[in-house]
Amino acid sequence: MSSVRALRGDKVAARDGIVGRVDDVFFDHRWAVRYFLVDTGERRPGGRVLIAPGSVEPGLSGPRKIRLALTREQIKGAGEEAGAARLRSGADVIGYAVQARDGPIGSLRDIVIDDDTWAIRGVVVDTRPWWPGGEVRVDPQHVERIDWRGRKVHLRLTRKQLKLQQKR
Repeated sequence: MSSVRALRGDKVAARDGIVGRVDDVFFDHRWAVRYFLVDTGERRPGGRVLIAPGSVEPGLSGPRKIRLALTREQIKGAGEEAGAARLRSGADVIGYAVQARDGPIGSLRDIVIDDDTWAIRGVVVDTRPWWPGGEVRVDPQHVERIDWRGRKVHLRLTRKQLKLQQKR
């Protein structure tokens, strides 16, 4: 397992060399990562490209480095796709307020990603403002909705249910 915060800044290597670093991940309403946003360091169009997780070579990737089954030339041609507009940024969601069914409970600290399937397996809620103990990992099925304008994640759980999850 990995997380959005852990992936940010990781080197991205093509078959023929380093192409940049992970800047963000974009996910859909099914909680699946659809793209990595890679910053190539270039200050012109094409300096940020979207790469599908299906391009990752799992056996050759490791801590702090993602290896792609693409060449640098193939990556240059990727550009940012208009389809990403309907997706959501992992980096943007981190920091959103988290609302339990019976009131505020904390903020979104991170998003946990399965390295094999690129499915989101959890959201990490920082509960320290409400009770000691820190963080609780919540399955995405317990997210009722995300209020993008209000910058809030609404859970199907009460505070008490969330606290019980923390003890697991």
